[in-house]
Amino acid sequence: MTIPKEFEKFRPKPFFFLDTHRPEDLTFEAIDRQMAQLKADGFGGPILFNIPDLGWGNESYLTDKWFQMTENYLLAAQKNGLKLWFSDGWRCPPGDVGDKIKKINPNLKQHRLARNAQGEAEVVDVPWGFPAFEEPESSRLFIELVYEAYAKHLGKYFGNTLEGIFSDADNRRFDAFTLTEMEGNYFPWSSNFEETFRAAFGYDIKPYLKDVVNNVFNQQTFDYYKCCELLYNKWFENNYNWCKAHNLKYTFHTSDTGPFPRLCCRRSSVFTEGVPFTFYKCSDFPGTDHEILALDGGTHFDSRLFVPKVAFAKDKGAPRVHSFANTKYDLRAKQVSSVAYHYGKEGAMCEMFAATNLGVLPSELRQIAAWQILQGITFVVPHGITARFWGPCKYGAPPEQHHATGGSIREVTDFIAKYVGIATTGVFDPSVKVMDISDAVLRGAQYTDVFFEFTDRLNHAGISYVIVPEGTPGAIDVLGSAKQDVECGMVAVSATPELPPRDFEFTGGDLLAMRRKLPDGTRFLLVCNLWSDHEVSGALTFEGRTVELELASGEIAVIGGPYEEFRAPFRPAKREYLPFPAKVQFAEPNRIPLHYNSEFEAMEELSGIFLQVPEEYVGDGVFLDGKALTGTKCTVFEDEYISYDLGTLTRGKHSIDIATWRNRPKDLGTPQATTGNVSEKAVDHKFYMPAYLTGEFDVDVKTKDDFNYRMYADYNLQIWYPAEWSFHLTKRRATLERGSWAVQGQPFYSGAATYTFEYSGAVKNAVLEVPDARVRVAVTVDGKPCGETGFRPYRFPLGDLKDGTHVIQVKVTNTIANRLEEYAAPSGLVNGIVIASC
Repeated sequence: MTIPKEFEKFRPKPFFFLDTHRPEDLTFEAIDRQMAQLKADGFGGPILFNIPDLGWGNESYLTDKWFQMTENYLLAAQKNGLKLWFSDGWRCPPGDVGDKIKKINPNLKQHRLARNAQGEAEVVDVPWGFPAFEEPESSRLFIELVYEAYAKHLGKYFGNTLEGIFSDADNRRFDAFTLTEMEGNYFPWSSNFEETFRAAFGYDIKPYLKDVVNNVFNQQTFDYYKCCELLYNKWFENNYNWCKAHNLKYTFHTSDTGPFPRLCCRRSSVFTEGVPFTFYKCSDFPGTDHEILALDGGTHFDSRLFVPKVAFAKDKGAPRVHSFANTKYDLRAKQVSSVAYHYGKEGAMCEMFAATNLGVLPSELRQIAAWQILQGITFVVPHGITARFWGPCKYGAPPEQHHATGGSIREVTDFIAKYVGIATTGVFDPSVKVMDISDAVLRGAQYTDVFFEFTDRLNHAGISYVIVPEGTPGAIDVLGSAKQDVECGMVAVSATPELPPRDFEFTGGDLLAMRRKLPDGTRFLLVCNLWSDHEVSGALTFEGRTVELELASGEIAVIGGPYEEFRAPFRPAKREYLPFPAKVQFAEPNRIPLHYNSEFEAMEELSGIFLQVPEEYVGDGVFLDGKALTGTKCTVFEDEYISYDLGTLTRGKHSIDIATWRNRPKDLGTPQATTGNVSEKAVDHKFYMPAYLTGEFDVDVKTKDDFNYRMYADYNLQIWYPAEWSFHLTKRRATLERGSWAVQGQPFYSGAATYTFEYSGAVKNAVLEVPDARVRVAVTVDGKPCGETGFRPYRFPLGDLKDGTHVIQVKVTNTIANRLEEYAAPSGLVNGIVIASC
């Protein structure tokens, strides 16, 4: 993909996780290698982000060594032509400065209101003691300890290599689990609340706090929430003003939701953070966060939470959210881009891709990015890259971008840079203004589905729109204009406003669209096949012109303007499936992850098999069939292991005995009967550090009761183990049938495999078409490269094939889900391969 030079500034800037404190990882030379790789992966620079458990502890954070390391990153970024940002937190969210503020003033902890047994309001401590954003002293100390320290040590880089500061301020450090512990909604409070309220509204709020905690909506409770907004926002306003005074840019996000009433979302951010147009204006890039493998990344805020689960060694389960394409309730990107539009900000930011898991496809990342870009996001922050790919960081809100997507990350970053660039050319030209309903929710509006229904219809119709503050002339007041029926004292919305006409037509289905206007007044259109997992095609008419186009899932086309590009429908005269089985060459050994002492059965004599054991487990000895083994050091990813050659294995059963594992029970996870979907019982071993049986073999894994207990859980994936399992090994196959290699002896194989086909015949304008592959495909014909991609559609022009026999090689690289998440994620040529003639 060619990126215009003027679009290079839009390259995504990922969280760069400082997950190591080894001296050898922090030298300039080591950091220079990291930054060179970051550039090669297509990123525009790092956002330095500490990982306390593996990186910098609270005693070493912000010391001279910390700033020396940061300066090494700045110098290496400068050398590689990258811009650097830093996250202002020791951990997420910022504010505690590695417990330093707590030590200085423990009274700065958060407080909240709670309803007592009499239904009255009382002030209680928030149990985790996180410094309250509302307290002026908390803000003053934070800026002094963090921002002023950066200015003292690294001020000479401000505004050049050091571009800005990121606050990853997830809402008040409560989530769905801690909210449950509160037995109700979260009602903010602080020691300065009464004084601030009286100054702002001219009366005492205390007599009305009973109404607040009992969810009574009146003018006084509305004023209470506006005071919450005022106090919470002040922390960010202070940070923003400091950055402006020091030639730095500022962006942040919290756990923003759509404007939900508490009836459907107890974590609705309008009640704890405020109205977006007030809240997010204190930044250069109003920001949001998109998590999980779904287009609506906010489903974990409310009752729609769904945690995918997969089965060990099997292709069972659901590795992505079942309602992946439903975007009805996700307005967060539109909210912040509307704030940016309204206030003339530089752009809008989105932290993106966290918890999409290790099996996410490049095309799925493209879909998520396209949704955000065409909603107005211009500053993309992928989550994330690790300084060192080791230990639990391999699983930290995955995927780790460099190691995921089968090596397609450069294609993803190029896509983002290119289409953010095009989507910022000219000016946004909305045809509809929709009035924000956040204040209406604070006044007690409960049945707001009509608002989300209307904006969802705008999206599916491809009508460019912007959300505007309440009271804006010419805006559609969806709640006010909807027909309402009063039944049993409740208001039920029965109709939404009519959609305005759109300025383009497409015969192939729904397209998400953005309209832009150039300085000379001409318009161009960006359109995307967003909601379908399949290609769509048809005739698109815009500005009096009709074109035929085809779009794969997540693909964007540009109609008109200086960067016009679209793909004509692919309609070959003939398709011919190539026959299977195909010869195959695997690029890496096969592996079986082991977490316990285990038996396996060799179904024939085998050799060249190794056991790789984490170094920390080998102190008491490693044994095969009762015989002690001697090994040599090696690394698996960037973890320290010991490798043992098992020699020639005779046919029959063999046992692996790692002495330190002898007392490990086999049911280390959580029994299914007690877990439901979100049980938090800890797993008492290091799932992320298995041993590996590795070599040139196939493995047939026989299991019983596949979803017997939960072995491992991140916040958006559960890995389940069977009640019983056994491993049966044979020599590695030399051919593969059509279909996933994960069900052909390679359930845990994450790597590449090259299929070889022989094709006889002559074809004019031949195209090699792969209907479905997982996930990156590279093709050569008669030794000549014909292209590679991780994006659908997988089509490769071969030119004219002359009469004779041609050798076609198709290299497919899958994700690291099979190996690290331990399920049989579909891999390889899962739906065959086609020679098409055009």
